[in-house]
Amino acid sequence: MKVVAGMIIGCSLLGSIQPYLWAYNRAEDKCALRPGLEALWEVRSWTTEMVVFLLVPLVILIVNVLVMREVWHMSSSGPVAPSQSIKVSSVNHTCRCKRRSKIKF
Repeated sequence: MKVVAGMIIGCSLLGSIQPYLWAYNRAEDKCALRPGLEALWEVRSWTTEMVVFLLVPLVILIVNVLVMREVWHMSSSGPVAPSQSIKVSSVNHTCRCKRRSKIKF
């Protein structure tokens, strides 16, 4: 739930400046940048693009690597060590039911 709330807040913050940057021009019947805000729009665009397409994927990659390291660590030092592993014999997977089933195993 915290992740979803964080994503909603983050997306809202990224888009919160949009109403300030844009204005509706009735004469041309379209939205355009407010005069004098081109530099701010360019900085905001570059910053947003870098966060969304560079920083977020890098954070995801780092978290995935940390998870894989933890799984590796847990599997090598878990409650059953590799030398003490239990060998399971092969099991015959046949259905021996009294009534006939339409599903064949």
